Amino acid sequence: MLILILTVAAAACSPAAIIRPGGTGPLRVGALPTIELLPLLAAEQDGHFTLNNVSVTIVVFASAAERDQALASGDVDAAINDVVSASLINREADRVRVLQVVYAPTAEQALVSIVARPAITSPIGLGQARLATAEASLVAYGADRLLDARGIRSPDVPKVAIGPALQRAEALANGQADAVALVEPFTAVAVARGGRVLLEDRGTRITQSVLSVRRDVLRNKYTSVRRFLVGLARGAEVVGANPARYRHLLFARAGVPDPGAAFKMPRFPAARLPSEDNVRGVGRWLVSVGLLETPLPYHQLVDPSYAPK
Repeated sequence: MLILILTVAAAACSPAAIIRPGGTGPLRVGALPTIELLPLLAAEQDGHFTLNNVSVTIVVFASAAERDQALASGDVDAAINDVVSASLINREADRVRVLQVVYAPTAEQALVSIVARPAITSPIGLGQARLATAEASLVAYGADRLLDARGIRSPDVPKVAIGPALQRAEALANGQADAVALVEPFTAVAVARGGRVLLEDRGTRITQSVLSVRRDVLRNKYTSVRRFLVGLARGAEVVGANPARYRHLLFARAGVPDPGAAFKMPRFPAARLPSEDNVRGVGRWLVSVGLLETPLPYHQLVDPSYAPK
């Protein structure tokens, strides 16, 4: 299992950084080497966690399954994940809460895309294509929603389960799959190697990445979580203000060459809660594919008390 670890040491800060009295302690935050990792990396590089007096260890996992197992077991305190992930972690025990959206598709930049080999020239060709996705994941959900929106029955599309995004991108190049569901920057990597984007969630509200934190951590390290949120917000701001400065961080952590013009740096949204419509959509999909018996209610997934006032 590929795990890269970055540690940010704690340091003193002004009293203004402390939201209110509460538990403190170091935080371990899991993430994938994908687009939503950028604010974490920028905050780490520029010392925004240190300035807010919180010690943060960023653990980068190769696959969503590895990240989710670490969050469920308590190996990490929090993770940049998604509502699919949070729902499945809470399926058998009430372990985590979503605090905010970290990244969502914009008019200029997708989150989930389906990239096909060059011979497939239209979405209709995906109906009989071998589509590589990660099981029970954001990309699986996003791919099914994109297919269904184009009138292609997602259950009828042959699926190949490949967890790590880099391996999915390579599967397209080596012929193991006819199409792959990916998140940036791996979408751009696949395109740079000759793939063709056929479907993407750019300009939609289908998918989003979120921050989920274990409930025991919210109880025991309340102040540290608040300080972490301040640093994360600052990381998102600096990436938006000077994207070229932070671009190299993502590709260094992803372990792939920068694909150049195929990848556009994103702008991250101001912190907000996931919508109830988005959570309901994920719940319906999880039930339809047999991963849940009934959707989890919004209040069992989202904690609104950390939303910006």
